[in-house]
Amino acid sequence: MMDHIANHCEELHRRHVHIMTVAIAVALSVGLYFVLPILLLAREIAMSTPIIHRFKVANAEDYQYTSSTVPAPPPPETASGPCPAGQYLGKTEKGEAQCMFGTAPGAGGTSGGQTQPTQPQQPQAYLMPSGVKCQGGEIYTKNDEGKMACVKTDQSNGDEPMMDEEFVDPKEVKKTLSDIKQMKSQLKQFTTKLKKVQNTSDDLAKITEIQTAVADYENRIKNPSEDESLREVLREFYDNNYWEEIQTIRAKVELPTELARFNKDLARVKKLVGNKTYIKLGFDMAALGGRLDEISTSIKEIQDQYAAGDLEAAMYAMEDVRSGGQPGEIYGVLTRTRDILQRTKSIRSKDIQNQITEIIQPVIDSFNSGDYRDASQVLDQVSQELMQLQSKMMKMSSIDNATNAKLQKLQATIEEKLGKQDGGDETGPPDNFQP
Repeated sequence: MMDHIANHCEELHRRHVHIMTVAIAVALSVGLYFVLPILLLAREIAMSTPIIHRFKVANAEDYQYTSSTVPAPPPPETASGPCPAGQYLGKTEKGEAQCMFGTAPGAGGTSGGQTQPTQPQQPQAYLMPSGVKCQGGEIYTKNDEGKMACVKTDQSNGDEPMMDEEFVDPKEVKKTLSDIKQMKSQLKQFTTKLKKVQNTSDDLAKITEIQTAVADYENRIKNPSEDESLREVLREFYDNNYWEEIQTIRAKVELPTELARFNKDLARVKKLVGNKTYIKLGFDMAALGGRLDEISTSIKEIQDQYAAGDLEAAMYAMEDVRSGGQPGEIYGVLTRTRDILQRTKSIRSKDIQNQITEIIQPVIDSFNSGDYRDASQVLDQVSQELMQLQSKMMKMSSIDNATNAKLQKLQATIEEKLGKQDGGDETGPPDNFQP
């Protein structure tokens, strides 16, 4: 019985060994069939990486320089192995493999003792890492900061200097073209007006000259040629300063109209000199009468200068009249001050009446000092708000804090612009003035 059991176990063992042997053989066959190609492909991919590629290049270069049977590298007109056309594989001072410009050692060179012309030295080129691409005319080398980058090489022969055109902001071009359009429009208007005035042939000729010039610049700015840069055209246009010439023509065109307006305002203000209302308000009408006579004389002289063609003298004299106070400004100070003080009579509270009268007094003092323009400008700034406050205070028996603060602010503005007149605190309105 025991022998039978032993024989049976031995039989089972032989069967298991046979099955395992067959299984291992099948597995090896399948592995060689499927896995081996994958391993070969992986090796090929690994050998193509940048690090392995550099290793292969270095080994190849060492072999070229140690073997006497290998031919020299080809001339620069053809590509040399891993290097681009025009370069050969060489060694740096540190012994590193490198693609270099020029002719490789042993590839020929000079003959007969004749020397070849020296070519401009180009930057040293380096192998580009994976993923880096340089554009045409660029090489991968060290830039001015010592960092690796694509650097543009100078392919010129040195006879023609390299020039970079100065950048011009499109907004500047747009503004300049807008100015030229405005110039052309104004010059056209001036031509129409000057044709109605005598002794203006020279001015009309000047206008035609400017019109032709600005039209030419407009065309050159819109359509720049290859011979000149846009910046040069703009700079040349600015240097001619056409606006200054146009302003001179404008003065000649508009001066007669301005003189006519001055004469009209002068006649109106002269009628107020003897008016007792303004004397009661505190205006020095006698001093004003003398000033109006001076203005009248100046206007007559300006008209004579203009008629004689002395435009420059007429313009200077006209500026004196403007800065000293035009007749229209004098008339406006008188009438607006009168209106403000007359409206003050409708306010119930005497305290408010006195406060408004005190606020407006520096304007009258400035007028009496001959500062007509200053007085006019201050009234331009405060009169509208002051009259609005007057309308609000018509039915007030006493002033509230908010309104009082606004009045004090107006008073501070007037005193700041005009300055407190000497003795202003003691002068006040005339005794015979009843608000």
